[in-house]
Amino acid sequence: MPLDVAPKRGAALDEDDYSDPRWIDHRLEVRAYLGGGATSRVYEGYDHPHAREVAIKIARVGLDKKTLQRLEREVVALRAVHHRNVVGVLDHGQLPDGRPYVVMQRIFGRPLLDVLFDRPGQRMPWQEAVPLALDLLDALGAMHRSGVVHRDVKPANVLVTEHQGPVLVDLGFAQLEDAGPRLTPDGRVVGTPGFIPPEVLMGRRPAGPSADVYAMGVMMFQMLVGQLPFSGALSEMIVSIMSGPRPSLTALVPDLPPTIAAIVDRAMARDPRARFQDADGMAWTTREALGKLATEQL
Repeated sequence: MPLDVAPKRGAALDEDDYSDPRWIDHRLEVRAYLGGGATSRVYEGYDHPHAREVAIKIARVGLDKKTLQRLEREVVALRAVHHRNVVGVLDHGQLPDGRPYVVMQRIFGRPLLDVLFDRPGQRMPWQEAVPLALDLLDALGAMHRSGVVHRDVKPANVLVTEHQGPVLVDLGFAQLEDAGPRLTPDGRVVGTPGFIPPEVLMGRRPAGPSADVYAMGVMMFQMLVGQLPFSGALSEMIVSIMSGPRPSLTALVPDLPPTIAAIVDRAMARDPRARFQDADGMAWTTREALGKLATEQL
C-alpha cells in the first residue's frame, strides 16, 4: 500500500490552497504551514494573549463525525501527557465549523536528522546515541501510559534543543491505542517508509505501543550505523522489511556492546510479540544494560 506523504514544510499560508482560518477566536494567529497528515494540518502560529509562538494543529475539512470525535478524544489524552521530552499541548477547541484544533508548544531546535547529517558517516558514537534514545523512550513511555501511540517516530520528528534535550514533536499522526488502523480516505497507510513495522505495513494489526518500539529500534540503528536497516525503492524496502536478512549491528559497529545491539534487534523484531511491548520496557532493559556495562568498567 502506498504511504501518506506530507506536503512540503515551511510553505507560506495561502487561502487559495488551504481552507483553514488565519485567526482563531481573535487570539491565535495562523501563520506558515509546517506539515500535515491524513486527518490534520499543522501550522506555525502566535498566541497573542500569552505573547508566545505556538504550533497549531487543525483537523482537515470533510472528516466524518466518528473521526472528529476520535480526534477530540486524542487531544484530551495528549493534554494528560506531561514530559519534558514531549511537545506540550497548551490548549484545544473547535472552529466554528466544528473541526477540532489543538495548540502545542513551538519547540526551537535542530531536527535529529540534520544533526546526524553533520556527523562523520552520519552516525553517533553509541555512548551518545543510547542516552539520547533513553530520553525519547521516557517520552514515549509517558505517551503510552496515557494510552497514546505516536505512530511516526523518526529522526525528522525529534528536535535536539540546547537545554531541553531531544523533544518528540509532530503529533499529527498520534492516536489513542484503541482507535484502530489509521488510513487515508483512499486506503493508504500513514507513516514513514522504513519505520513502520511489518504487521502495520501490511494492515494486519493496528499500531500499538510496540509499533513505536519498532520505530525506536530503527531510529537507534540509524543513529549508530548512519543509515536505515532497509533501504532502496519502496517496493524493495517492503520486501526487505517483511522477509529480507537482518543486518548485523555488531558487524557494522564493532565497538557496540552486544547487550545494546541485542536491545535494538529485539525492538526491530518482525513478530510484535517478540518486541518490548512498550517504551517503558525497552527503557528499563536499556538502563539495566548500561548499569552492567558501567559496573564492568570499574
